[in-house]
Amino acid sequence: MSRRKRIMMTRQMHLGVWLAMSLSLLLVGASLTLGQAPGRNTFGANRRGREATRGESAAAASSRNFRHLREGEHLNDVLGYFVVHGDQVTFYSEGEREDGSDKLKLIALPNLNLERFRNDSSAANRDVRWLISGTVTEYQDHNYILLGRVLKKASGGSSDSDAR
Repeated sequence: MSRRKRIMMTRQMHLGVWLAMSLSLLLVGASLTLGQAPGRNTFGANRRGREATRGESAAAASSRNFRHLREGEHLNDVLGYFVVHGDQVTFYSEGEREDGSDKLKLIALPNLNLERFRNDSSAANRDVRWLISGTVTEYQDHNYILLGRVLKKASGGSSDSDAR
């Protein structure tokens, strides 16, 4: 191979590497710019009272209507109802809480108390009220609860059955 061909091949190789690196940097920069709205906190700080950003999901926007609890908070005797969507069970508290705060929306984590609740024939009935206790966790701006106690309230207001 002649010296001239080697020089041409080297230049083409350098040009190809330079183009590939430039293109990859351009793509990375564009994805970072387009993938995140200005001023958006990526650590799930979309809280009640803020407008939804372009990158915020509809679920996160709707969850702002409910009070957000902190990790590890323990709830005792909260009255409300359950809504079952496939395998997911969500608990909604009744009206305002004793401290005047908004309603709660808590996604129930699987455990034996949730299984006992699901085995109840009236579990899917939104008219049935439940008294729950448990520990709250949080993940991606949603609250979850590990149920410690689930009591079905009779229509008269006394507790009917206990799932422990």
